[in-house]
Amino acid sequence: LAAGGGLGIFTYNGGEKPITVALRLLSKMSVNRILLGGEGTNVTGFATKNDTTTFVFLVNFDVNSNHLEEVPITIRGLNGAKAQIKKTILDSFNPYGRIETKEFDIIDGQISFSQIMQTNSVLLMEINGL
Repeated sequence: LAAGGGLGIFTYNGGEKPITVALRLLSKMSVNRILLGGEGTNVTGFATKNDTTTFVFLVNFDVNSNHLEEVPITIRGLNGAKAQIKKTILDSFNPYGRIETKEFDIIDGQISFSQIMQTNSVLLMEINGL
């Protein structure tokens, strides 16, 4: 039995499994869906927004585990001069999640960057204006 035993989302002794982390990330997504464009061959996702935060949830799923992808990301409709993006990444190297936080300059109401997504990985981005 993988990740500490047990057949559910917790181990026998009540510890978390990677699926528990993924479900926690999904629970952050608000009800207000917004347009997400440009999905790739193996990368799919959805985006939501609440009063203060934009959330983007991306998944690079490949049943054959062959496709690492570099995903171009542009987030539009931002106000202010700077934005902070908190990324939570789940992949085979970080099954319980790795968090990265970075500030970006907002230029013409948008920010753009590329994100490497390992095969069979999940990325949650939380975008807030500063």
